[in-house]
Amino acid sequence: MRTIAALILCVCTAIASEPSLAALRVFACEPEWGALSSELGGERVDVYTATTALQDTHLIQARPSLIARVRRADLVVCTGAELEMAWLPVLLRRGNNPKVQPGTPGFFEAYAYVEMLEIPAQVDRAEGDVHALGNPHIQTDPRNILKVAEALSKRLITIDPADAEYFKGRYEAFKNRWTESILRWEKMGQRLRGVRVISDHKAWPYLYGWLARILRQGSRKLAKRSDV
Repeated sequence: MRTIAALILCVCTAIASEPSLAALRVFACEPEWGALSSELGGERVDVYTATTALQDTHLIQARPSLIARVRRADLVVCTGAELEMAWLPVLLRRGNNPKVQPGTPGFFEAYAYVEMLEIPAQVDRAEGDVHALGNPHIQTDPRNILKVAEALSKRLITIDPADAEYFKGRYEAFKNRWTESILRWEKMGQRLRGVRVISDHKAWPYLYGWLARILRQGSRKLAKRSDV
């Protein structure tokens, strides 16, 4: 019996000395933030994504299953800028989870960390789908993903400081991979010069702005070569 008791004591001591292995429960409103949370959190997070890429995020229903997920969450990660205004406030209210209410460390809105486009001078709901805080489709500019990643990594550290070094390492690895990818995509973007685009919804101004910058830079480089 003494041997067993000693063994139990050793195991408990070892567990106590290790960083917290309990996964943070992350409720992601959109798949892009679910994927980013998984990249930054690794095995230290348990991510649930409320929507898919095939759904209209404006029209999600506040189902009981989503309410239950919010009730158990340690961190809610959403776009914000009124993108989820039809259902997220209901989830937060009915979930009644003080850890993830607006203004707490457990509530994260990605839009707050990027430069918003198409902010209306005045809001008139008679014009239809108008976002007072600007166009919320920020994820279509890959540079915005990097800005949100930095802020989200810091938020994970705030919530779980015991795993700070782990989260920092995950962020640095992601930043390096993503930066390399952006450089590759910028080279590919040069091929789109002169291509005509039709949009069925105002979902792409961030992508268009990024591509326009790439093409302008390409034009300046061509001009410099012509001057030589």
